[in-house]
Amino acid sequence: MAESEFQRIVLLNRFVSRSVARAPEEHKPPIHGALELLQLIDKRRAKKWAIEYINALDDNDEQVRARNGVGHNFLRLRHCRFEEKNGFRYAILLFEFIDQGVTSFPVVHTATFTGREIAGEDEERGATAAHFVIRMPGKDSYDDGSYRCALETVSPITRRDVESFLSRQIRRVEGWTFSVDIPGKKKRTTKVYNYHPRFNLFADIGRRLAGIGDDRILNYMLFTKRSEKQAVGKATAVIHKDVYADVDLRISARQGPQEPEEQGKWVEALRQAYKERGFESRLYYRHINGGTLSGEVHQAVDGAADIMMCPKEIISLTKKPKRWTSTINSEIAESIITLLDNDDLWERDKK
Repeated sequence: MAESEFQRIVLLNRFVSRSVARAPEEHKPPIHGALELLQLIDKRRAKKWAIEYINALDDNDEQVRARNGVGHNFLRLRHCRFEEKNGFRYAILLFEFIDQGVTSFPVVHTATFTGREIAGEDEERGATAAHFVIRMPGKDSYDDGSYRCALETVSPITRRDVESFLSRQIRRVEGWTFSVDIPGKKKRTTKVYNYHPRFNLFADIGRRLAGIGDDRILNYMLFTKRSEKQAVGKATAVIHKDVYADVDLRISARQGPQEPEEQGKWVEALRQAYKERGFESRLYYRHINGGTLSGEVHQAVDGAADIMMCPKEIISLTKKPKRWTSTINSEIAESIITLLDNDDLWERDKK
């Protein structure tokens, strides 16, 4: 069989790390890089804690949470590997989805057309596995909290599942607090706030095909300029120095008008202004309709939304990919890394 006959679809996304706190807007919580946070999740995996039970009663105690999850479908981080090459770091995650409702599967004889059910053991259930790869800056490189990532499409594992899993796992790590010194009339006081890091997966609509509709809600805009000249020096300096650097400006849609027509004008005005300054623009949305898919959304609907919305690439494999694997498939991982390193796939939209 030809090599190209073994293929798998991969969804390209932007992976963003940020922090959320119940604190006044002027008090900003610390921002953590993806490598640090993913290493914390990997430590939980080593303790067999990197598991999220779907629709089960939650609890801070891991043993109680496991008891509450009995009989519920769950998503689990089965394997995690970190690599460093090509001047970047890569996190390769293998997610595993267990469907409690699948205890057997049917097979049909292709000549006699007789069929039967093949059943597993009493505690065995249907399983699916999918690779998720994130590219991060190399050692000593600048980390802006935004990364290229790609998810292997294996139903029923979806982008929303991965995003929710990683954010929940990070929240389960204790000790997320930061302190702020507040000046007073007589003395300074220290206020301690709780916060938690979280991850978001954004689909880049800049390379999308037509057919998504016009009622999408913008999440944020990213303006990029390569080799922008910046002057470095103090205000009183006689001699200054020019340096060149890549510049990324991220603007939240919340800063603009809420009325759709006015927001559209505001977005186009910003894009035009930055275009005249040599910047390229990208628009980012969370989900197919621009909002957050929340509540009880069928896995098939969620997966279909991913396929329609996200930029897609196809990887070719020498062996037929399996629906489930116990370890990371190095060929799939390397193929996804090649996509993440292909700058042509991540070029800004040329509208």
